[in-house]
Amino acid sequence: MVPSYVQWLPAMPSTPSGKRDDAALRAIPLEAPADHDTTPPRTPLEKALAEILADLLHLPEVGINDSMFDLGGTSLTAMRLIATLEQRFGTVIPLSEFIAAPTVAAMATRLRSGAAAPARFDPIVPLNKAGSRTPLFLVHPMGGNVLCFLPFARHLDREQPLYALQAAGADPGTEPLDTIADMARGYLTAVRRIQPEGPYKISGYSFGGFVAFEMACQLRAAGEQAEVLILDTVALNPHLRELYTEDALLGWFFWELLWPVRGGASPLDEMPEHATTLDAKFAHIARCAVDLGVLPADSSGTVIRRLFRLYRANWLATLDYRPDTVDQDIVLLRADEPLPAILEAMHGAAGSLHYEPTNGWRRMTTGRIQVIGIPGDHLSMIEEPGVAHVAKTVADILHPSTHLRRDTRAS
Repeated sequence: MVPSYVQWLPAMPSTPSGKRDDAALRAIPLEAPADHDTTPPRTPLEKALAEILADLLHLPEVGINDSMFDLGGTSLTAMRLIATLEQRFGTVIPLSEFIAAPTVAAMATRLRSGAAAPARFDPIVPLNKAGSRTPLFLVHPMGGNVLCFLPFARHLDREQPLYALQAAGADPGTEPLDTIADMARGYLTAVRRIQPEGPYKISGYSFGGFVAFEMACQLRAAGEQAEVLILDTVALNPHLRELYTEDALLGWFFWELLWPVRGGASPLDEMPEHATTLDAKFAHIARCAVDLGVLPADSSGTVIRRLFRLYRANWLATLDYRPDTVDQDIVLLRADEPLPAILEAMHGAAGSLHYEPTNGWRRMTTGRIQVIGIPGDHLSMIEEPGVAHVAKTVADILHPSTHLRRDTRAS
């Protein structure tokens, strides 16, 4: 796929050690595309929103009908913008509404009506409503957020309807669910609003694969059918759950929060010695997230507490998930490269079966398992440029009339 916006630089900024300087890259002002919207703000609210968006995108100005994503916005930009609007205006714009219309004009309309009618939480986030094919429903990873699926959605055929499923608990006033079975039940209720009858096409990445599998099991029990695509989810040994500490769990969460801009080892190693209470640790994590541009200025430990509560609930739900073995066919897209080092401890604590050729899924189903090798590792497969290959592979699976030229291994 061709990027929506490209800007040439005279040279790549680098650190004193010669590595790419990502902080310097983010600070470089961008030039708006020549064909961008130039409609000026019409109200003080639109003016304020246009200034916020321009600041986040490092642009001199934006038109009220400009799509944030067409101007070079990313999932990280979206997360910062939603958090900024919550801080400044006291209204949460649901992710589903924001992705459907990521413009100043649409945000202003939502904010004007927000105080009078707070939106009810909806797990469905439409990534592409167009097309007449059977929709694909894609379940969130451990953190509960679905912004990581935006690159995948951009590469998928526009004739393929795509709906992501986000977790309750990240938005203020919502509570995370405690079990995978409860998540699957609630998500199926939402899915049936979009597609009342099967057969269904359900997928999930990482943690989301467990929920997708459970959704298929519940549909099967109700006499319906579902095609299941698992995106590198690793099953757990039902007889092994190693011990872990709350600090370890907090470290994994901290790393995943900052990983899009930081990468590397766990930032928990840099926790100040005086940060001995959970509140102090949350405050430190918030400061780091602000400094790296993951969260907007003035974000507090309260935001981190809310996100960690959801992460912890999904972690515990994973450990508690021990379904009966069923006869369910699945397609597993399995990363060819080993787990990133930072994830090895996490998978070890959960009793992960990542070393098995089917990621442990043979222990959970007697059905057919088709394993398709994906270049990259568990993290890089859903990022550019690797995500383009994943989207093409998924399209081939959803439409078998297209010849599948992949590394396929049936089990």
